[in-house]
Amino acid sequence: KSLEYIHSLRLASDAVMVSAKTVIKDNPRLDIRLNKNGIKGRISGKQYAKIVIDSGLSVPPDSKIFDTRGSVLIFTSGEYDKEKRLRKKLLKEKGAIVRDVYYNNIKENKFLDVREIFKICGGLNITSIMVEAGPKLFNSIVSEKLFDKLIFNFTPYMLGNETGLGLFEELRLKEKGILKFKELGIKKAADDFFAEYYPS
Repeated sequence: KSLEYIHSLRLASDAVMVSAKTVIKDNPRLDIRLNKNGIKGRISGKQYAKIVIDSGLSVPPDSKIFDTRGSVLIFTSGEYDKEKRLRKKLLKEKGAIVRDVYYNNIKENKFLDVREIFKICGGLNITSIMVEAGPKLFNSIVSEKLFDKLIFNFTPYMLGNETGLGLFEELRLKEKGILKFKELGIKKAADDFFAEYYPS
């Protein structure tokens, strides 16, 4: 049920964004599998982009994201050596669009400049992006307030480490005053539930 809801969110967006670590670790398809019977069917007609934040161009060319419908847009740093240039060539041969961006200026959270990435996406007529974020990507977007809505998926499983939830460990949320929300509501999906918020 929760997967069905997540795929419906993808369907409502122009693109899904993940980090390279997600692609390497999970090898997801990042497609839309949703129809009137649930999540087994694939949406064949929707134009859909798969965006990967990959400063080192470490995404393997045989990743499943290249096997599904939709363009693959990879953002990387402008720093190249011989090996990275070769990886870029291989990824472009797979059909990836590779764009260079600078790092942000936040010392404690060095990450590719997501603000600039969003501007580039807008120029490509990608105006709504569902970011399925791990800790670093989440922190980069939240710390710069580059989001319109947050959806937290709570499951009956505890994730993180012995010091707390890894998702939040790089942010001093209360101290920075970043996460102040107007709650939209709670959606239940089997044993999971989704809390939806707009920033206040």
